[in-house]
Amino acid sequence: MSIYKDIGNDDTIYTTLRRYALIAKIFGFAEDKIENLNVLPKETSDEIRMDSHNEVINKLALLFGAGFISKETFCFLEKSNMLNIADITAAEDLVISQYAENPEDRITSDLLENALKCSAYSKRYEGLSVMSFDEALQMTELAHIEIVGGLMRARDKTFLKFLMEIGEPMGHIKADEGSTVAEEQTNIEQIILDENSTPDKFPYIFNMKNAAVYSKLFDKAYGRDFIQYAKEKKIALDNNCNDEYEKYVRMIKLHFEIRHYERIRQICGRKVNWFDYAPSVDGNISDNLTELVKMTDVDLNTAEEYNDSELFDKAIAEYARNKPFGENTVFEIFHDGNVSFRIYRNKKYVEIDSKAFHAQLFDFNKIWSIIQMCSRNGQLKKQGDSIVIPESVWNEIPIEQREYADRLIKEQYHRLMEHRKNNRLLQSLSELKATAENEKKKKEKQDAQKDTAKQKHDEEKANRPPGVQT
Repeated sequence: MSIYKDIGNDDTIYTTLRRYALIAKIFGFAEDKIENLNVLPKETSDEIRMDSHNEVINKLALLFGAGFISKETFCFLEKSNMLNIADITAAEDLVISQYAENPEDRITSDLLENALKCSAYSKRYEGLSVMSFDEALQMTELAHIEIVGGLMRARDKTFLKFLMEIGEPMGHIKADEGSTVAEEQTNIEQIILDENSTPDKFPYIFNMKNAAVYSKLFDKAYGRDFIQYAKEKKIALDNNCNDEYEKYVRMIKLHFEIRHYERIRQICGRKVNWFDYAPSVDGNISDNLTELVKMTDVDLNTAEEYNDSELFDKAIAEYARNKPFGENTVFEIFHDGNVSFRIYRNKKYVEIDSKAFHAQLFDFNKIWSIIQMCSRNGQLKKQGDSIVIPESVWNEIPIEQREYADRLIKEQYHRLMEHRKNNRLLQSLSELKATAENEKKKKEKQDAQKDTAKQKHDEEKANRPPGVQT
């Protein structure tokens, strides 16, 4: 790196002459030696001396002379003409800018060479995402990806499997054709299942920009869920996607809308069905307002997260904090674009099948019309513990619906008996009241008659002659 001590990246005559003097020595056109300057072997210099000259070659030669790239890399990049001036300039500017820093803080030759080759390959091979030198350099030390020989692959099977599951293109390179070849998913699955497979057997990742962002998000709370969400919604991810990630976690992943339904009848037996929860049977099972629940105890700066089941339990617990719910209460939960149902049983929230909950188990209108007809005609009769209707009417109900019809009939019979009981009580009270009124009038009449008789008797006594005994 000492060769950069006296040269810079300006356009002065001194800098230009100094650079060309060094380049001449690198190519073997000067006798004197310069300390710490790599020189190309004569056969290599002779092999490329007739190639077209450009500024990229100059900068590439200096990076070789300073020991940042190998002879093989220099020759490969020079012959293939894969580098552009912006990439090689960025690499050289970085080296010059770090000259005054401690050696341990400077970029290593391996990192620089890898980043240079990565940016070069991305522009050469059809199917790879195009990368600048700076972008490639940022990817050289990520947790779940590595760049080897200028090409990217996963560092671990967990990340490789994730990339496969979300459909990220991976495969191999056809160097002679300058193209990529996609790997069959079954082959990737075999690599993952093979206990002895190592990263050097992994396929290369074609969309390197995506993979770099995924690696940064992979270990964040709900980072993997966010990646899948972004792919489904076609949200472009880049190094500035942190706001989108936090918005997703706060507004979608940790955001719930919940309503509940109390069971008000027992027609469906052990099956959990909307009919037993509906105040009316028109399909509108509740007028409860939906309540928003936002989880706030998840730290996005750590990898700690709750699985979906735990999140649902915590959200319902938050919703139910000040509400006294009874056994068999059903909760309808809107979350992340989906709707699910859970029932409260034995102090646990057990998931139930949404389709089964909304199923139409029986023809209510038909069964209800039969019950009403039998009720009007006095055909609802009790036999032991059973309530029966005429067999001819019972046979009109499909076999698979009879258990529900039986419960509806029992419910209606008990309602009818209760109604009649209430009517008899009202009738008895009315009769008692009428009797009391009659008795009162009768007594008042008798009292009046007694008063009249007594008054007449007193008058007659007063008008009698003296000495007459009564």
